[in-house]
Amino acid sequence: MQRLVIYVFSKIDTTNIPALAPHGICVSDTAHWLARQLKFYYRAPSNIAFDEKGFLNAVSKLYELAEKHLQRFRKIVVFGDLHGDFAALQSGLGMVDPAKDAVMFLGDYADRGSAGVEVIDTVDSLKRNYSGNVFALKGNHEDYTASGSPLFWPRALVDEAREKRGDWHTYFRDTFKPFVDGLRLAVIVPGESLFVHGGVSSKIRNAKDLECPARDVERDVLWSDPFEGVGEYPNWERGGAGIEFGADVSETVCELLGVKRIVRSHQPQKALTGPFYSHSNRVVTISSTSVYGGEPFFLSIDPSDFSRVQVIKTRDSMSGGER
Repeated sequence: MQRLVIYVFSKIDTTNIPALAPHGICVSDTAHWLARQLKFYYRAPSNIAFDEKGFLNAVSKLYELAEKHLQRFRKIVVFGDLHGDFAALQSGLGMVDPAKDAVMFLGDYADRGSAGVEVIDTVDSLKRNYSGNVFALKGNHEDYTASGSPLFWPRALVDEAREKRGDWHTYFRDTFKPFVDGLRLAVIVPGESLFVHGGVSSKIRNAKDLECPARDVERDVLWSDPFEGVGEYPNWERGGAGIEFGADVSETVCELLGVKRIVRSHQPQKALTGPFYSHSNRVVTISSTSVYGGEPFFLSIDPSDFSRVQVIKTRDSMSGGER
């Protein structure tokens, strides 16, 4: 954050900016003006988050793709869980062009499969080389403590990194943590879709709850699952992490965010041969890994008409992996 503030002031005229505060830039009356000055930072102002007092406090955890952004893309490609299935990722990427297409990843890059390090390296490289076109989200398998302890099971990446890179803590500090820190929590296309890893909850009342999420909101987005009922309950199948949310919850969140549907992954078992639809088709679950025995695929969406969706099966995916 400190580097961001320094970089901001090296790029813009600060003569008319409001006074600095110890923990950020006070822009309560001129937030939109400041955001417009930050055009050097991709997709400002949607990447710039302000707290309720108007302080610039963090890079937003929400990607917002407005119509003007969508016009640049030939298609929108959406990958679900990969879980170390590098062959499926390579096959899928062979059918897209990140220089012309928007490429989304919904999280869970490692564990279960044997090539999590390679998947992470590839996604990280895509983010760096095509930063305006690649949108990588955080999954529950990217949920770690600051010191590198996983908050989930199985945690195969730890052993895999030791084997391939020599030391987990060095790999975590120098490679994986910077990668995770650069992941967002959600992508929203106003009027169309919300893309997340896991799900939603009643704690989400507007887009700001995803821009600068409290830890309980983040946990719900990473860990939650839909069920065919109403209400929301602790997700005991996942040890109480996140919630199970009913059709009324997804409907309300969609209305509050101004979208028609939620596209998520997190449950590859439900999407073994193609997208799994729930909540009257409002919630779509996808999978891009074969580690659960299914056929990996990705979505290809027409950015000018979100009702035009192709399900593209990837070829030459891995034949097995930890279940």
